[in-house]
Amino acid sequence: MELTLREFENLNLYSHKNMEKVIRKLVNESYNGVLTSMFDDSLVLLDHVDGKFYVTDYKFNEKDLTLTLENFEEVQLIKEEDDFEEMVGNFFEDAEISPHELVMSYKENIIEQEKYIDELIANVMSAKDFSDAIDYNKIKKTRDSLVVESAKEPFFKLYEERLQTHPLTKIKYFDWKTPVKVSLIETERLSVINTSIVEKAKNIWKRGDFKEAFLEAAEQLQEGNYEKMLALFEDFPVLFYLAEEDRLAVFGKTLLSSSLREERKDIVRKIESLLQEDEDFIGIRENYITEEEESETNLEDDGVEKEEQKLELTPEDIEKLKKDLQTLHDKMEEGAEKKKLSDIIDKISGSKEEGTKPADIKEAVSLLTL
Repeated sequence: MELTLREFENLNLYSHKNMEKVIRKLVNESYNGVLTSMFDDSLVLLDHVDGKFYVTDYKFNEKDLTLTLENFEEVQLIKEEDDFEEMVGNFFEDAEISPHELVMSYKENIIEQEKYIDELIANVMSAKDFSDAIDYNKIKKTRDSLVVESAKEPFFKLYEERLQTHPLTKIKYFDWKTPVKVSLIETERLSVINTSIVEKAKNIWKRGDFKEAFLEAAEQLQEGNYEKMLALFEDFPVLFYLAEEDRLAVFGKTLLSSSLREERKDIVRKIESLLQEDEDFIGIRENYITEEEESETNLEDDGVEKEEQKLELTPEDIEKLKKDLQTLHDKMEEGAEKKKLSDIIDKISGSKEEGTKPADIKEAVSLLTL
């Protein structure tokens, strides 16, 4: 057999042993699922919330690195009591059977069975991390009592379909009916889609929240600390889409009406140096903009794929989605579930200015379709 080095690597990477580790991690990250055991084409999972075991088929696609779990079947556990019942019958008929033998039979036939299950559950549960656990079933139950208006919109249906073709990287929870599909890698090519992003970025200096954050970061930068400037670019990634001269103009206009106006040349020089040379800034930049986009001279007509153009939401779409999430949020009791909804609302709220972030929209849709 002849194999390329890449083929040999994949053969080992997706071996049964390694796949069990991957699947265990993905299942155990869910709210209510734990991997108990794995076979060639099926898994045994435990719902530790209701204490039931389920057998499910699994399929791993090596090409797109997705895992699908489907055909859930509850396992009915029945104690084997025949031997013990026979011993009880013999006890009353046979004087040679002692009470001690009857007790030992009960221990071997009944108690040991329960002990095995208890030990199995304790063992698999030891690998489960319960920190920051979110009860997605609570969100589902609350959502079921609401009418999700945005679900009627074309963009919502498009993202529902995309959750199947470009699944999320984490399993939320199992309802033991609906197939679950998850990806081992992030499936979105672009972090931000905004066909008018350049014009919006050129005018970002007019925004009060940007000006306040930028001036604070600039002051820290002059003192030798660039952490706030790094955070600024994370909060306003549209800056990465500007050509250098436009970016300098934005920074200059922002500084011109501040106490730092005399130092503006030095400040913008330091920022450009960080963008070109500092690994932290380069890393963040690569998360938001691809080499393909950088090669375009006019980013307003940069040939964004038709599929990605369809994924871009209008401000009206964002408002509809946000309204449904807010309604769901307001109905929830205080806790991790409400905070989860609050976080995703905050993320998509910035989409009007920064552009559509497909990963965040998919997360929002997934919460509204649990």
